[in-house]
Amino acid sequence: MKKTILTSLIFLIIISTMTISVNAADDAPDISVKDYSYPNTYINTGDYSRDIVGIAKTQIGYTELTNSSGTPIIDSDIPYYTKYGAAYGNPNGHWCAFFVLWCANEAEIPTSIICKSVSCGNCGYFMNWFKDNDRWKDSNYTPKKGDLIFFDWESDGKANHIGIVDRVDGDYVITIEGNTGGENGYMVMERQRNEGILGYGIPNYELKEKINGYSLVRQTAYMLPNSSSDTVWETWANDELQILCEDGDYYFVLYPYVYTGKFVVAYVPKNSVTTTANIPDCKQFYNINASGIVTTDTTVYHNASTDDLMGSAANNKVRAILEQGAEITVLFEDSDFYFIRANQISGYVLKKDINLTTNEEVILGDVNGDSKIDSADAGLILRYDAGIINLVQSQIDVSDIKKDGKVDSADAGLILRHDAGIIQIFN
Repeated sequence: MKKTILTSLIFLIIISTMTISVNAADDAPDISVKDYSYPNTYINTGDYSRDIVGIAKTQIGYTELTNSSGTPIIDSDIPYYTKYGAAYGNPNGHWCAFFVLWCANEAEIPTSIICKSVSCGNCGYFMNWFKDNDRWKDSNYTPKKGDLIFFDWESDGKANHIGIVDRVDGDYVITIEGNTGGENGYMVMERQRNEGILGYGIPNYELKEKINGYSLVRQTAYMLPNSSSDTVWETWANDELQILCEDGDYYFVLYPYVYTGKFVVAYVPKNSVTTTANIPDCKQFYNINASGIVTTDTTVYHNASTDDLMGSAANNKVRAILEQGAEITVLFEDSDFYFIRANQISGYVLKKDINLTTNEEVILGDVNGDSKIDSADAGLILRYDAGIINLVQSQIDVSDIKKDGKVDSADAGLILRHDAGIIQIFN
């Protein structure tokens, strides 16, 4: 009996040992399999210039593959698979620009700051995108982290290659580049560059500080704060917005035109937008509110610029042409432009093409021209005193309540006291 028990125990121990050995073998890594995908392990900080470089560095060593799950190909004259091209529908294409777009997308950089459309997978188009947005610098510029560097290998003024600037080290620009190394390119590498530099695309990373809202859904954008007015294309879900003010049930917003990143101004329903900051009332933002007359046929633009949205005269997407003598309402000024409303349209026109008209009765303290003296007028004076906005001369004339030749917080205080019924302001 004891012998039988002992034999059974020995048998169980042998079986257990065999089981442990088999499980250990199953759990052991297969050292013949290597992950060539180079996942992005970088955690975004919200600092776009830092993040795009950090993400690019996680990809150093990535090599063209035979296919999406294949092994590396080194310096082949035939372009092979990359995940960067695949992300933009071109898995076997030349991929230096697609690498940059992929990194920008991983860094959650909006299209208004770095183009992320398939077209920008072409270096020449990508370069022109920066030029069209006035964000281009020639080779004499000293680049900063997160700038994009363009190369011209043929000395013909055309962009042949692109990379991401990490830093400057003496006479060299240190970059992270895709499709580089060897005669035909094949890898993501850190490079030292001081030759062949055509120029730099300078992303407007500071634009992030102006973003104060997001589109919740794909939504029609309108010329005026009502859905019966003419439309201005549409905002898309998750578009980053610069919300200027609220006008009734609508927000007055700047949003990026998807193909170029240039900003377009329009009105969108408030329920289609989420905000990340307090939004002023448009009664305060509209700092002119005066009638005007068009002195010569003039163009109405989508933003405070005469540039084409599409970057070519053939696709010049202006809003309208106003004829000489047309009556308009001028809401605010932006550099050399007035933002105006006329019938069913709104947009920017050159100041030089507009004559402002004034009411026969000028009311001291009525800065915004709505025939009332209230906190909205005081708010305009305070913003003017702080250097946030400008006032036209007719507004300055009615803002000097103390008649001391200055427009400042003291005048705003008198208006607030008038609005509260404590004092009366008379012309």
